[in-house]
Amino acid sequence: MAGTARRLDRLDTSHTEEQRLIADTARSFAARCLQPRAAERDRTGHYPLEEFRALAELGLLAMKVPAAEGGVGADNVGYVLAMEAIARHARPPRSSSSRAT
Repeated sequence: MAGTARRLDRLDTSHTEEQRLIADTARSFAARCLQPRAAERDRTGHYPLEEFRALAELGLLAMKVPAAEGGVGADNVGYVLAMEAIARHARPPRSSSSRAT
């Protein structure tokens, strides 16, 4: 157990400039464009095509496709950061009464 803790202390958790840019782009888009309609999507189960088109235009639907093939060519960390940002903002904001204390 102590050996694992020592190895984890040496783990580099900093992000590259590209990873930060991907995460910031996804976060900004999701907060601005996805979150305002999240409750409606949850209620109706309808996901507007224009939202998918906007995600595609930003390269967020082809992140793992190599750049030479028309994708972004993001690494796994960049991909996960973008998906986390989208997932966090693509749902309705929690009301204060539903938050755990």
